[in-house]
Amino acid sequence: MALKGELSDIPVKEVFKIISETKGTGILNLSNGVHNLQLQFQNGKIVNASGDKTPTDSLKLAITMEEGEFEFNKTGSVKPLKDSKDLEKVLDDFDKIKSEWEKIKSLIPSEQYVVKLSDESTEQIELSGNEWKIIAMLKGPMPILEIEKQLNIGAFETLKVLSSLIKKKLIELSGEVETEQEVDEKIANLVPVRNLGYWAMRSPIEGIKAIEFYRRIDDKKTLGQIAKEMGISLKEAKEIFDYLLKNDKVEPPKGV
Repeated sequence: MALKGELSDIPVKEVFKIISETKGTGILNLSNGVHNLQLQFQNGKIVNASGDKTPTDSLKLAITMEEGEFEFNKTGSVKPLKDSKDLEKVLDDFDKIKSEWEKIKSLIPSEQYVVKLSDESTEQIELSGNEWKIIAMLKGPMPILEIEKQLNIGAFETLKVLSSLIKKKLIELSGEVETEQEVDEKIANLVPVRNLGYWAMRSPIEGIKAIEFYRRIDDKKTLGQIAKEMGISLKEAKEIFDYLLKNDKVEPPKGV
């Protein structure tokens, strides 16, 4: 039977302890909706990790996870690194990493935020190489997750650099990025409204599904309801809606 649960109920440190004490061999999957990590254990010891830039980056990120799901599946087919001493060193620094994470979290509550250059004037400040790289990236507001991809030093280390720049008042948070689920919910709740203009009413519609979709619009049904009636996905319904919008058959959406 797999060991599984919520990290909010069983902290990741406790999960590691259970695997260690039972000398478990298998793969621990961790997911918090932003990152998906896989940690491999052999006889209770961590021997590999993936999901971030490097095995050590992946383990550091795992240590910071406080919400999300975990599942440990026993298997004999783990692939240990040739030298897993670096992973053991990271585990030795578990409490130090958690302490650093608490400081980061106080400045950056979520990786879903966007950051931008600060308007505050500052004195001349010495910057590290990675701090310069981030400053050079910020031609405008930029999602933290995109910075993590481009900086290529791992999520945890990127967040450390960003928090340093926030402390130096060189960058600041600029709102949160909407998650894919939030965007889907907005789209599903969108109510298509016909464009009643002269040319819009007389312009043709191409495609059987587009015609059927248009006929179902009554200025009351949501896009999600129409998709359900037609038995099509929300993505396909949005594509049809975009086609109708492009051809002026419906009014421009509000708030999406």
